[in-house]
Amino acid sequence: MERSRSKKMGVLLIGGVLCIFAMLAARALAVADGGGASPDKWQYLAFKSKIESDSPTAEAGKTITKLGKDGWELIGVENHIEAGTTTKTVYYFKRRL
Repeated sequence: MERSRSKKMGVLLIGGVLCIFAMLAARALAVADGGGASPDKWQYLAFKSKIESDSPTAEAGKTITKLGKDGWELIGVENHIEAGTTTKTVYYFKRRL
């Protein structure tokens, strides 16, 4: 009986140690994946461009290029048709603070 009791205690001790190692490994993986870091903060920007044809104007292209060089990422484009062939395009950007 004493022998089976010490065997059970040994199994419980090994199980407890394995649980501790599993928790430490999970925490280390979460930190490595960014789970332990604070979430990124973003800044958002939208600008409108009036287009009289099917292609963006040179001015809009220059603005988009400049924003890209300044760290802005284009995340969306939305077209709004107004009178006939006139379209207003809204460009949405974001960048990390």
